[in-house]
Amino acid sequence: MRKPEVALTEDQVLQANLKALGIAALDKRSNLDRVFDVAVDLAKQLGRPAGSGEIARALGFSTSSVCNMLARLVTAGRMIRVDSATRPIYVPKVV
Repeated sequence: MRKPEVALTEDQVLQANLKALGIAALDKRSNLDRVFDVAVDLAKQLGRPAGSGEIARALGFSTSSVCNMLARLVTAGRMIRVDSATRPIYVPKVV
């Protein structure tokens, strides 16, 4: 007698392994979405736009990666870049 086969997707196997190890599920949002969400959250907490270094520390990303993603968010129309005397400031567009 043949045992029934259980067909699991790669994602299901990965999630089961993570659960067995006590690790939270993987964040499926893109890095751009994560940077945007953290920028919005930090702006609310701080009462001012967050700097790229603050966003990078919150996510565990490099500052240069965050700067690149912030520029891409400006191009995508999700953030506004305001040039100041010392550094550019990125302000999230929240609808």
